[in-house]
Amino acid sequence: MGCACSSPSPPTPVTVNPGATAALQATYNREAALEQRALNMLDQDTPQGSVSYEPTGGERVEGIPDYSVTQTYSPGQQRLYDRSQALKEDYGEIATSQLGKVRGSLETPFDLSSFGPAPTIDAGTREEARDAMIARLAPQFARDRAKTELQLGNQGFVPGTEAYNTAIDEVGRRENELYLAADQYGRSEMERDYASAANVRDRAINEAAMQRSLPLDELAALAQRSQVQRPSFLGTPQGQIGPADIGGMTFGAANMQNAANQANYAQQAAASRANTQGLYGLAGAGAYLGGKTYGGEGWTFGGN
Repeated sequence: MGCACSSPSPPTPVTVNPGATAALQATYNREAALEQRALNMLDQDTPQGSVSYEPTGGERVEGIPDYSVTQTYSPGQQRLYDRSQALKEDYGEIATSQLGKVRGSLETPFDLSSFGPAPTIDAGTREEARDAMIARLAPQFARDRAKTELQLGNQGFVPGTEAYNTAIDEVGRRENELYLAADQYGRSEMERDYASAANVRDRAINEAAMQRSLPLDELAALAQRSQVQRPSFLGTPQGQIGPADIGGMTFGAANMQNAANQANYAQQAAASRANTQGLYGLAGAGAYLGGKTYGGEGWTFGGN
């Protein structure tokens, strides 16, 4: 007994052309980039001015049109800008003319000798002040001593006694205190005289230095006002457009199709094996029953 059953053929794998898929992905990426750029290039119109985007007619990258952006002031802002630029030009011209004066001033060295020698501490001033004070106090010293001596004599005290010596020593201590005060006065006069001379010289030097540096300061201020201002640009809102994942979808679809085909093939192969095993079982049973006869009381087998 023969069987006309046949096993199913394995499915042919679904393949993907990587080059064609990559080229298609690149096309989608380019289209998404162009759409995203178009989404971001928004013309703006503000009270201060406007910003506009215009195609240049060229291509910076092959297949992608090039654009230029123009920022324009409003009429009022444009007038202010023109005035500020004119002022900067005037400042620059004045600075240029001032530069000649500064150059001439700097070519002459700053010589401190023209202000005379620096003042020094003069001990003679102290001595003069001290002597002058003592000279004014000397008559008073003599009168006080004579008065004390007269009082002691009238009281019956004579030179050499303890009371007399004590009173005269008191007069001497007062005289010494006045001498010390005269020394301090002389020192103060000496310091005051030095400070006054130094102050006069310092003021003269400062005034000369100011006259020398003033043109430099003016030049720096003019140069600062004439500096070129960097342009400022308005920000544009940013949008995002994601390109379609052609490569992922293509390979994913191929993998899903191959998996489905393989599952279908497995089912067909299993059914084919089941059919084949069933036919072989029937054939065996038929051969077994072909050697039996029924004799009224039961089956008998031939050859027995």
